[in-house]
Amino acid sequence: MRGNLVYYMMRSTQGRGATRAGRGAFSRIHRLIREIPQGSVRSYGEIAAAARVSVRTVVWALRRCPEDIPWHRVVGKQGGILLARRWPLLAAEQAFRLAREGWRIRGWKIAKGGHTTRKLR
Repeated sequence: MRGNLVYYMMRSTQGRGATRAGRGAFSRIHRLIREIPQGSVRSYGEIAAAARVSVRTVVWALRRCPEDIPWHRVVGKQGGILLARRWPLLAAEQAFRLAREGWRIRGWKIAKGGHTTRKLR
């Protein structure tokens, strides 16, 4: 369960452009993120390629994700927690959730050795 402040921070910056991709793209993205196994991560680019949308659309879909989406398993292509600059509290929650799943976090990046190369459907 997300904390109220973190949830508000994530939702408060949503603009009108988020609906351009349509509900179909968002539901595909949410389905792909739900399929990421515990202890694994995927990059924004991997999700975008599998859903056949832009990386920006993946970001918008994550901003509008339901509570049951494991959003913390989506990281930058170099393994970085990209929320750190704009939303430090949300980045701290992502780091905490990833650490609970066995990842080591160093300087807002996850340690090597994860299962990031498994292909998505």
